[in-house]
Amino acid sequence: MRGFFIVFLTTCLTLFPHPLHGGVPYTGSITPGFEGTQMNYINNNGIFLESNSSAFGFGFVTTPASVTLFTLSIVHKPTSRLIWSANRASPVSNSDKLQFQDNGTVVLRTEGGSEVWRLDDANKNASRMELRDSGNLVVVSGDGASIWESFDHPTDTLITNQAFKEGMKLTSNPSSSNMSYSLEIKSGDMVLSVDSSTPQTYWSMGNDRGRIIEQNGVVTSSSLLGNSWRFFDEKQSLLWQFVYSDNKDDNATWIAVLGNNGVISFSNLGSGVSAADSSTKIPSDQCATPEPCGSYFTCSGSKVCGCVSGLSRVRSDCKSGIDTSLCNNKKDNNASSRVELVNAGDGVDYFALGFASPFSKKASLDSCKEFCSSNCSCLGLFFRNSSGDCFLFDWIGSFKASGSGGSGLVSYIKVATNGLGGGDNGEEEDGKHFPYIVIIVLATVFIIGKLLEIVDGKMKNVDVDDERVQRAMKTALWCIQEDMHLRPSMSKVVQMLEGVFHVVQPPSSSTLGSRLYSSFCKSISEEGGGTSSGPSDCNSENYLSAVFRHTNKQKKKKREKQEAMRMRMFFSVLLASMLIFFPDLLLCLVPYNGSISPGFEGSQVDYINNYGIFLESINKDFGFGFITTPDDVTLFTLSIVHRSSSRLIWSANRASPVSNSDKLQFQDNGNVVLRGEGGGGGPEVWRLDNSGKSASRIELRDSGNLVVVSGDGASIWESFEHPTDTLITNQVLKEGMELTSNASSTSNMTYSLEIKSGDMFLSVNSLTPQVYWSMRSDRGRIIDKYGGVVTSSSLLGNSWMFFDDKQSFVMAVFDFIRNLGSGVFAADTLAKIPTDQCATPEPCSPYYLCSVSKACQCVSGLSSDCKTGIDTSPCKKTNDNAALSVKLVNAGDSVDYFALGFASPFPKKTNLDSCKEFCNTNCSCLGLFFQNSSGDCFLFDWIGSFKSSGRGGSGFVSYIKVATNDYGDGKHFPYIVIIITVLAAVFIICVLIFEAFRIHRRVKARLLASQETTHRLLIENVDWEMEEEEGVDIVNDARVGRAMKTAFWCIQEDMHLRPSMSKVVQMLEGVFPVLQPPSSSTLDPNRYTRLELRSISEESDCRTSSSAFHSELSGPR
Repeated sequence: MRGFFIVFLTTCLTLFPHPLHGGVPYTGSITPGFEGTQMNYINNNGIFLESNSSAFGFGFVTTPASVTLFTLSIVHKPTSRLIWSANRASPVSNSDKLQFQDNGTVVLRTEGGSEVWRLDDANKNASRMELRDSGNLVVVSGDGASIWESFDHPTDTLITNQAFKEGMKLTSNPSSSNMSYSLEIKSGDMVLSVDSSTPQTYWSMGNDRGRIIEQNGVVTSSSLLGNSWRFFDEKQSLLWQFVYSDNKDDNATWIAVLGNNGVISFSNLGSGVSAADSSTKIPSDQCATPEPCGSYFTCSGSKVCGCVSGLSRVRSDCKSGIDTSLCNNKKDNNASSRVELVNAGDGVDYFALGFASPFSKKASLDSCKEFCSSNCSCLGLFFRNSSGDCFLFDWIGSFKASGSGGSGLVSYIKVATNGLGGGDNGEEEDGKHFPYIVIIVLATVFIIGKLLEIVDGKMKNVDVDDERVQRAMKTALWCIQEDMHLRPSMSKVVQMLEGVFHVVQPPSSSTLGSRLYSSFCKSISEEGGGTSSGPSDCNSENYLSAVFRHTNKQKKKKREKQEAMRMRMFFSVLLASMLIFFPDLLLCLVPYNGSISPGFEGSQVDYINNYGIFLESINKDFGFGFITTPDDVTLFTLSIVHRSSSRLIWSANRASPVSNSDKLQFQDNGNVVLRGEGGGGGPEVWRLDNSGKSASRIELRDSGNLVVVSGDGASIWESFEHPTDTLITNQVLKEGMELTSNASSTSNMTYSLEIKSGDMFLSVNSLTPQVYWSMRSDRGRIIDKYGGVVTSSSLLGNSWMFFDDKQSFVMAVFDFIRNLGSGVFAADTLAKIPTDQCATPEPCSPYYLCSVSKACQCVSGLSSDCKTGIDTSPCKKTNDNAALSVKLVNAGDSVDYFALGFASPFPKKTNLDSCKEFCNTNCSCLGLFFQNSSGDCFLFDWIGSFKSSGRGGSGFVSYIKVATNDYGDGKHFPYIVIIITVLAAVFIICVLIFEAFRIHRRVKARLLASQETTHRLLIENVDWEMEEEEGVDIVNDARVGRAMKTAFWCIQEDMHLRPSMSKVVQMLEGVFPVLQPPSSSTLDPNRYTRLELRSISEESDCRTSSSAFHSELSGPR
């Protein structure tokens, strides 16, 4: 046994070294193979790795919200302040596990196996994970190089000596309103912003009065050093300082934390048990953050909060009553709300106004209000009287009191005035139904009456006993049943009348039927034709015959002219009913000209003879309707089309085409809704929310512009302001608008055209958009005015003209093309933008090289299939690329890339090895370009087509990340060791099981032998004692037979058949009858009886035993 336990302990040490370490944290580092949960280290508060100085710990830390949930975090142990967290948005339980896998990947998994967080360091030769005395968690390779550092991926905290660089971001935990705040360095400054739908900046270091300027320059990084926050340029020259404490101890450890209130606070970790907080805050003004008070409240003085005066007069709850996701939710309930712009009051300022760009300049207040009213995402506006600047915001935080001097701004808030679906509407709707119901009832009664007269007149020569007549009358009685579920369908009625379907006797529950029967019975009895047996007989066959005989006697003698008059009256009523209830049906297949009004609704099938077009411009050049998609003739987009050329100008739902029965509705409240099949209850595909704006019509103008117009003729919404992939003459493309192409066929990528930063750009919408053309860099532009900032453009004549905010002409390009498709302007002229066919993202497939005349070939560094083998989304948690072996492959000489003229380098002034390391350690990097002359390193997370740079070369070295299946260089060794170890463990376990089985058999044999001896002695002694001493007739005595049967019940092989001891006593005493035991037992009862009788009859010595083995009697009862 000692040998067994020694082998078992050795196996555990070999296969499972870490569990023997449970509860005791590692110091300095952990190695691949480590795995642990919070429960494993519960005695150390979940910390499984400590820095050498024990100042910092890495492990599972309890969340503030729940003591049963944990984040994988770095914590300063003396003060319990969190420095960094891996999974703060997805906390785990105490049984979820962190694994440092043998391939270097670090994974946090739930107990069920799903990934919560991952560091993909596979095949980067990761040898250990270190927690350094600086608080930095570092994954280190075998040669000591850093693969990944927590300092490069901060959460909401910065610590002394941690470099905060351009491209990094601090993000706070969500606030009580679920808003988060961000700190980042961009455009040479450090800024704080609230992460609303459109982020709103509220502080910058460049504007802070506490900033100390050392020299001018462009800030690219910063660090907490000593008692100040220091800012550096790309050469690490000190530019600014911000002093946050009077403590000048250079050895002190400080942290800067971005709180969920949007304020940065500073704390000294070196002051003992608790962190000493500095009184310095960023921003210093408590009312200068987005939410010092609630949304729509005004903050003044020392954070005194009160509802903004204009809103409090309209709504007592100080809420706008408008959902902040007004323009994103297809099932939005705000459509039924009436909204208006309410003046917020005097002396009101807003935190973002010092950093926001105006939506429009040199505008009027009325224009500014119109911009906000017609923009469904606008929730508030600010207008500066002095400059005419108009600011629109899609999220409103707290306002700020501007003091006695005033802010020079006029502010308005969009407010819902009647909540959601006001009560008046319901009463109005109920009232609208009454006249229609009355008209329907009267028309139906009139038509039925006329039909009965016509039928009666035609039946004068028909025998009432005719089976066809009875079948028709029964069918009619079925059709007037009160319960509509009993009424047959029209197809079933036809079958019943034709005799295809048997007509059973209808029930007599119909009120109309009962009245008809009663009147017929009464008329028959009055004529003496017989006596009625009562209403119950009015549905019988005899009664029906009597009815028809009565009808035959009442032959109507009316002229053919009267019959014709009845027919004319019938069709007149039918036509009048259709005019009243279905006016649009009479217009079916005829498109409207110029405009449609509220109440319109139509589908493609309604206007199929007009190719789905239901609205035409007055000059009939343009049409608006359901247009077949190129991919599927059964699907349609709601589009504007140039009718003579069939070119699409604009589409409402190109990403979600509909069927021919889906319907467009221009509702009475002004909303325009495209719904899926099912009418009012169908799902919304597209919506224009114009409720409360007095929309009176939709016009399709001769310019191709679709306009929703109010009652006073003002424009509420225009398709020209929401372009898709096409611009047309006189249409203005402004800053803030965007053209987006359909997805490309090769990679499913889309392309965008937009005006920003005073220029117009084309970009591919990859994970990080890549610009590939700008108007300023185009050789075809003609500059009319130098120094102008482009804010809008239009197609005029034969040129594309560009204007500044004063509509001054800045530049133009001639021979423009109109339709944006697949990243290239494709139309009827020879001019293209870009002019170089190889200068677009995908002139060839990704990773192919485009050369003169668009000749495509695979880039030389790749294999024959010209694929990298890496998914384009390699950083997703569900991705399988973690198991891939990857390497960087040289793309070859003279290779250029379309985005290099516009992209910003990841780092500057570096070397090729560092650039390759940056790409290797960045899981989203799929390729790099390194410029030898400047040391600039460019990383890309999506790769399109390459471009041949010609003989002169591009001056770049390019590498592509490729998946390989090469696991050489000893990579198989650890797997072989594991396999051998597992096999050895299995062999040892098998040996142990075999030995345990042998021991069990020896013990069982000894037990059986003992039981045999006992049974033999009992049978031999008891039988003879019963015969010799008590004179018992063993053969014939009933007691002996009962005892023997009981004995056989007790030795049944199936232990469930064996009786309990109390039952055995009752059986032996005769209280309980003993049945014949089954003969399935190995020891046959008949055989046993014969053996015993033979032994007694031979009167041999009392030691004579039967030939049956007594071991067969043993076993549990």
